[in-house]
Amino acid sequence: MAMLSLEAATGPFFGGARSTTRYVRSGSAVLLVGYKGPCPPNLLDIATRALVVTLKAPCSGKTSTEVAGLAGISSRQVDRIYARAIKRGFDPNLRPIIIKDAYLEDAPRSGRPSKQTAENQEAILKKIKLDRANCVAYLKEGRLPEDEADEEAWSDTEDEG
Repeated sequence: MAMLSLEAATGPFFGGARSTTRYVRSGSAVLLVGYKGPCPPNLLDIATRALVVTLKAPCSGKTSTEVAGLAGISSRQVDRIYARAIKRGFDPNLRPIIIKDAYLEDAPRSGRPSKQTAENQEAILKKIKLDRANCVAYLKEGRLPEDEADEEAWSDTEDEG
């Protein structure tokens, strides 16, 4: 396993400059070793969640703390991800293990739904295109035709002499 630079492991998520956190590269995966703080959002992608669910399944025989150490997240986060997957339909005793995106994806955002329906977005785009076309047409009307511009710019060489 190759060690990456410690510079990337400093900051609010990593406990400052004296952090014991290290990035460890294993193949194409990058793991955090010694990380104790809250998990940065970019580490909880769907692949990391799938890793957690797979390792935590009974056939793997790993505990939450072992999975947490491998995935670089807290054991509480491991338990949350695993419980959410089971709640959404994951069966840990089924062979072969079937992991679907629906078991692992983010929950819908809470709060007021967006007013940007497909119809509204279409109407806005149509209005923008129409405004741009009108603007271009207006600019073209303000310009002199090429013949008139040539006549106005024409000068008599005899007068200049």
